[in-house]
Amino acid sequence: MSILRTEKQVAFNDLLVAVEEARNDYEDFIKVLGDPQVGEVFRILLQERIAIAKQLAAAIRAMDDLPSLPDADKEDFGKLVHRIRAALVEDELPHALHELINDEQRTLELAQNCRQQALNATEENIVTQLLGSVDRALARLREMAGDTAS
Repeated sequence: MSILRTEKQVAFNDLLVAVEEARNDYEDFIKVLGDPQVGEVFRILLQERIAIAKQLAAAIRAMDDLPSLPDADKEDFGKLVHRIRAALVEDELPHALHELINDEQRTLELAQNCRQQALNATEENIVTQLLGSVDRALARLREMAGDTAS
């Protein structure tokens, strides 16, 4: 393992952190919202993020690097904000959808950045799989956001 990371290692680690942050938000909103229908959609997206995070971590290890983790303090603060807002706001779902859409858009941008690196077949497959998952997630979240606006 090298002390300095390559651009590809940085790109994949940034992507992994974004996927983990989205995963944590899905998990937290399932608890905070308490809506079984919304929870089922979020659980499906959560499971996709868990699977892709494992693949990204393995790819990073294959690059002779250690996977990065999200900032624990930032994540804890985010959970606190979710809970406070849920206690004060009658319908937290629009806020949750907005935050998750932003998470997914950030993940999309970072995945596209990874695509600019020289990728082997396994890495390309992971990024392609993630891009498809993010596209589906964004479509579903935007559809749900449109439903809450009516």
